[in-house]
Amino acid sequence: MNANNNNNIRRNIVIKDSFIGDADIGKSWLVYAYFGLEDTEYIYSNIGTEKYEKKLDFEVKSYKIIIYDTPGMERFRYQIRFQLRMAKIIFLVFDMTKKKSFLALDDFLEYIQEYTDNINKYTFVLIGNKADLKDQWEIKEKDANKFAQILNAKFFLASAKNDPDKFRKFMDEFFEEYIQKHKEELEQLEANQQQRVIGHPNPNRRRRRNHCA
Repeated sequence: MNANNNNNIRRNIVIKDSFIGDADIGKSWLVYAYFGLEDTEYIYSNIGTEKYEKKLDFEVKSYKIIIYDTPGMERFRYQIRFQLRMAKIIFLVFDMTKKKSFLALDDFLEYIQEYTDNINKYTFVLIGNKADLKDQWEIKEKDANKFAQILNAKFFLASAKNDPDKFRKFMDEFFEEYIQKHKEELEQLEANQQQRVIGHPNPNRRRRRNHCA
């Protein structure tokens, strides 16, 4: 059988996600921790969206986890709307030592509501960063839990710098749970991708063939 037959092309099933939250709360540290980049000495505040990818194998299928680390500064917040069109999961991040960052999540949710046709299509995850600095907390854990319940979201207390392994474990387990729950939807997405590949072959490839003929 021809190995280049379009029917044999298999692609990773893509799951796109956005990390959203105020500036200077450690969003990028969390993303770096998940991707095993926590040895980076300095991370500067984003003025643009950074994209990271990771392959996750689960039940004989391969998934491509794409995470967009979005800017938290208000003047760059317009960039979030472009990621909202593609995201399936939104990680709402705040700093346990900064009450302002927790209250800012209401503004982000209003922004999401404004630029999407259905906010309920997203799976939300609430992450309280800097959990190790408990003596400096400005948010009560019970209040964060209550907010997560309103969103029907998982809540996780993280310490990107001091316990990256725990955060990685949480993320991998969350994605596995998400894949299991949305298995039929994701498999249908894969089938649609396959159909697009079969129905719309790469025109550049066809031009190359004609050039070589």
